[in-house]
Amino acid sequence: MQEAEIIIIAFFLPLFCMYSAVLILTKGGWVYIIVLVDYEVVCMKLNIRELEGNLTGKMDFLLSEVLKPLLFKGDTLEFEGPVKVKGEVKKVDDSYLVSGKVKAVFIMQCSRCLSDFPHEIRTSFNQRFKREPDQEDAMGLKGDIIDLESIVLESLILEIPIKPLCSEACRGLCPVCGKDRNIEECECRREMVDPRLASLKEFFESQND
Repeated sequence: MQEAEIIIIAFFLPLFCMYSAVLILTKGGWVYIIVLVDYEVVCMKLNIRELEGNLTGKMDFLLSEVLKPLLFKGDTLEFEGPVKVKGEVKKVDDSYLVSGKVKAVFIMQCSRCLSDFPHEIRTSFNQRFKREPDQEDAMGLKGDIIDLESIVLESLILEIPIKPLCSEACRGLCPVCGKDRNIEECECRREMVDPRLASLKEFFESQND
Protein backbone atom coordinates (compact mmCIF):
# COMPACT_ATOMS: atom_id res chain seq x y z
CA MET A 1 0.00 0.00 0.00
CA GLN A 2 3.06 2.19 0.24
CA GLU A 3 2.88 2.93 -3.49
CA ALA A 4 -0.63 4.36 -3.15
CA GLU A 5 0.49 6.97 -0.62
CA ILE A 6 -0.65 10.44 -1.70
CA ILE A 7 2.26 12.85 -1.96
CA ILE A 8 0.70 15.85 -3.78
CA ILE A 9 -2.84 17.18 -4.17
CA ALA A 10 -3.06 19.85 -6.85
CA PHE A 11 -5.34 22.87 -6.77
CA PHE A 12 -8.80 22.94 -8.35
CA LEU A 13 -8.67 23.53 -12.07
CA PRO A 14 -11.82 24.97 -13.73
CA LEU A 15 -12.97 22.78 -16.60
CA PHE A 16 -15.70 23.72 -19.10
CA CYS A 17 -16.96 26.42 -16.72
CA MET A 18 -18.94 23.91 -14.65
CA TYR A 19 -16.48 21.31 -13.35
CA SER A 20 -13.20 21.30 -11.45
CA ALA A 21 -10.41 18.78 -11.78
CA VAL A 22 -8.64 17.63 -8.64
CA LEU A 23 -5.23 16.28 -9.52
CA ILE A 24 -3.81 13.76 -7.01
CA LEU A 25 -0.24 12.53 -7.37
CA THR A 26 0.59 9.20 -5.81
CA LYS A 27 3.76 7.19 -5.84
CA GLY A 28 1.99 4.86 -8.23
CA GLY A 29 1.26 7.62 -10.78
CA TRP A 30 -1.17 10.45 -11.53
CA VAL A 31 -4.84 10.14 -10.71
CA TYR A 32 -7.44 12.55 -12.11
CA ILE A 33 -10.74 12.96 -10.33
CA ILE A 34 -13.50 15.13 -11.79
CA VAL A 35 -15.77 16.60 -9.13
CA LEU A 36 -18.51 19.20 -8.93
CA VAL A 37 -17.94 22.09 -6.56
CA ASP A 38 -20.16 24.98 -5.50
CA TYR A 39 -18.30 28.10 -6.49
CA GLU A 40 -18.69 31.12 -8.70
CA VAL A 41 -17.82 30.26 -12.30
CA VAL A 42 -15.95 32.96 -14.20
CA CYS A 43 -17.71 32.77 -17.57
CA MET A 44 -21.21 32.98 -19.06
CA LYS A 45 -21.41 29.35 -20.18
CA LEU A 46 -23.20 26.33 -18.73
CA ASN A 47 -22.22 22.72 -19.31
CA ILE A 48 -25.40 20.61 -19.27
CA ARG A 49 -23.71 17.19 -19.06
CA GLU A 50 -24.41 17.10 -15.34
CA LEU A 51 -28.14 16.96 -16.08
CA GLU A 52 -27.89 13.73 -18.02
CA GLY A 53 -27.60 11.62 -14.87
CA ASN A 54 -29.34 13.99 -12.50
CA LEU A 55 -32.58 12.53 -11.14
CA THR A 56 -33.99 15.96 -10.28
CA GLY A 57 -33.50 17.14 -13.87
CA LYS A 58 -32.33 20.56 -12.75
CA MET A 59 -29.16 22.37 -11.75
CA ASP A 60 -28.46 25.65 -9.96
CA PHE A 61 -25.66 27.91 -11.18
CA LEU A 62 -23.80 31.08 -10.26
CA LEU A 63 -21.88 32.80 -13.07
CA SER A 64 -19.63 35.83 -13.10
CA GLU A 65 -17.65 37.51 -15.87
CA VAL A 66 -16.11 40.88 -16.66
CA LEU A 67 -17.70 41.64 -20.02
CA LYS A 68 -16.48 43.94 -22.75
CA PRO A 69 -17.85 47.53 -22.88
CA LEU A 70 -21.34 47.70 -24.32
CA LEU A 71 -22.24 49.91 -27.29
CA PHE A 72 -25.61 51.57 -26.60
CA LYS A 73 -27.14 54.26 -28.82
CA GLY A 74 -23.74 55.48 -29.96
CA ASP A 75 -22.24 55.53 -26.45
CA THR A 76 -19.78 53.04 -24.98
CA LEU A 77 -20.82 51.86 -21.53
CA GLU A 78 -18.18 50.37 -19.26
CA PHE A 79 -19.00 47.76 -16.63
CA GLU A 80 -17.88 48.34 -13.06
CA GLY A 81 -16.77 44.90 -11.99
CA PRO A 82 -18.14 41.56 -13.21
CA VAL A 83 -21.69 40.84 -14.34
CA LYS A 84 -23.26 38.23 -12.06
CA VAL A 85 -25.97 35.73 -12.97
CA LYS A 86 -27.69 33.37 -10.54
CA GLY A 87 -30.24 30.90 -11.78
CA GLU A 88 -31.40 27.41 -12.65
CA VAL A 89 -31.37 25.17 -15.70
CA LYS A 90 -34.04 22.47 -15.96
CA LYS A 91 -34.38 19.64 -18.46
CA VAL A 92 -37.93 19.20 -19.81
CA ASP A 93 -38.23 16.50 -22.48
CA ASP A 94 -35.72 17.51 -25.16
CA SER A 95 -35.49 21.13 -24.01
CA TYR A 96 -33.45 22.96 -21.41
CA LEU A 97 -35.21 25.81 -19.62
CA VAL A 98 -32.86 28.41 -18.20
CA SER A 99 -34.00 31.11 -15.80
CA GLY A 100 -31.68 33.62 -14.20
CA LYS A 101 -31.37 36.86 -12.26
CA VAL A 102 -28.79 39.34 -13.52
CA LYS A 103 -26.90 41.99 -11.60
CA ALA A 104 -24.57 44.50 -13.25
CA VAL A 105 -23.16 47.96 -12.57
CA PHE A 106 -22.54 50.36 -15.46
CA ILE A 107 -20.45 53.53 -15.39
CA MET A 108 -22.90 56.05 -16.86
CA GLN A 109 -22.92 59.80 -17.49
CA CYS A 110 -25.59 61.86 -15.77
CA SER A 111 -27.83 63.61 -18.29
CA ARG A 112 -28.00 66.73 -16.08
CA CYS A 113 -24.54 67.33 -14.62
CA LEU A 114 -22.55 65.14 -17.07
CA SER A 115 -20.60 63.47 -14.25
CA ASP A 116 -19.86 59.75 -14.30
CA PHE A 117 -21.57 57.58 -11.71
CA PRO A 118 -22.19 53.86 -11.04
CA HIS A 119 -25.67 52.69 -12.03
CA GLU A 120 -26.80 49.26 -10.86
CA ILE A 121 -29.23 47.22 -12.93
CA ARG A 122 -31.04 44.11 -11.70
CA THR A 123 -33.10 42.14 -14.16
CA SER A 124 -34.07 38.57 -15.05
CA PHE A 125 -34.62 36.30 -18.05
CA ASN A 126 -36.16 32.99 -19.08
CA GLN A 127 -34.96 31.14 -22.17
CA ARG A 128 -35.51 27.73 -23.78
CA PHE A 129 -32.65 25.83 -25.45
CA LYS A 130 -32.72 22.73 -27.68
CA ARG A 131 -30.03 20.73 -29.44
CA GLU A 132 -32.00 21.09 -32.67
CA PRO A 133 -34.20 24.15 -32.22
CA ASP A 134 -37.45 23.93 -34.14
CA GLN A 135 -39.37 26.72 -32.45
CA GLU A 136 -38.99 30.47 -32.66
CA ASP A 137 -38.53 30.83 -28.89
CA ALA A 138 -35.87 28.11 -28.62
CA MET A 139 -32.14 28.75 -29.03
CA GLY A 140 -29.56 26.18 -30.06
CA LEU A 141 -26.73 24.58 -28.11
CA LYS A 142 -23.04 24.38 -28.94
CA GLY A 143 -22.37 20.76 -28.08
CA ASP A 144 -23.09 20.50 -24.35
CA ILE A 145 -22.61 24.22 -23.80
CA ILE A 146 -25.29 26.86 -23.22
CA ASP A 147 -23.85 30.33 -23.87
CA LEU A 148 -25.79 32.95 -21.92
CA GLU A 149 -23.79 36.07 -22.79
CA SER A 150 -26.10 37.38 -25.54
CA ILE A 151 -29.21 36.77 -23.42
CA VAL A 152 -27.67 38.50 -20.42
CA LEU A 153 -26.66 41.53 -22.49
CA GLU A 154 -30.08 41.75 -24.11
CA SER A 155 -31.81 41.71 -20.72
CA LEU A 156 -29.51 44.47 -19.48
CA ILE A 157 -29.99 46.67 -22.56
CA LEU A 158 -33.75 46.67 -21.99
CA GLU A 159 -33.18 48.20 -18.54
CA ILE A 160 -30.70 50.94 -19.45
CA PRO A 161 -32.28 54.37 -18.82
CA ILE A 162 -32.49 56.74 -21.77
CA LYS A 163 -31.65 59.75 -19.58
CA PRO A 164 -29.64 58.45 -16.63
CA LEU A 165 -29.47 60.56 -13.47
CA CYS A 166 -26.83 60.39 -10.77
CA SER A 167 -29.63 61.43 -8.40
CA GLU A 168 -33.23 62.54 -8.68
CA ALA A 169 -32.14 65.67 -6.80
CA CYS A 170 -29.34 66.46 -9.28
CA ARG A 171 -29.32 70.23 -9.98
CA GLY A 172 -27.39 69.91 -13.22
CA LEU A 173 -25.10 72.46 -14.85
CA CYS A 174 -25.64 76.19 -14.91
CA PRO A 175 -26.77 77.03 -18.46
CA VAL A 176 -24.82 80.31 -18.30
CA CYS A 177 -21.39 79.49 -16.84
CA GLY A 178 -21.48 75.69 -16.95
CA LYS A 179 -20.63 75.10 -13.28
CA ASP A 180 -21.91 71.96 -11.61
CA ARG A 181 -24.56 73.31 -9.26
CA ASN A 182 -24.32 70.14 -7.14
CA ILE A 183 -20.82 71.25 -6.14
CA GLU A 184 -20.88 75.04 -6.30
CA GLU A 185 -23.59 77.66 -6.58
CA CYS A 186 -22.98 80.50 -9.01
CA GLU A 187 -24.26 84.09 -9.27
CA CYS A 188 -25.56 83.79 -12.81
CA ARG A 189 -29.00 85.07 -13.72
CA ARG A 190 -30.98 82.25 -15.26
CA GLU A 191 -34.08 83.89 -16.67
CA MET A 192 -35.97 81.56 -18.94
CA VAL A 193 -37.35 83.54 -21.87
CA ASP A 194 -39.51 82.02 -24.59
CA PRO A 195 -37.50 82.52 -27.82
CA ARG A 196 -40.68 83.72 -29.52
CA LEU A 197 -40.85 86.60 -27.01
CA ALA A 198 -37.14 87.45 -27.01
CA SER A 199 -37.54 90.35 -29.47
CA LEU A 200 -40.43 91.77 -27.44
CA LYS A 201 -38.31 91.60 -24.28
CA GLU A 202 -35.48 93.46 -26.01
CA PHE A 203 -37.97 96.15 -27.15
CA PHE A 204 -39.17 96.86 -23.58
CA GLU A 205 -35.61 96.88 -22.26
CA SER A 206 -34.62 99.46 -24.89
CA GLN A 207 -37.57 101.64 -23.84
CA ASN A 208 -36.35 101.66 -20.26
CA ASP A 209 -32.82 102.73 -21.16
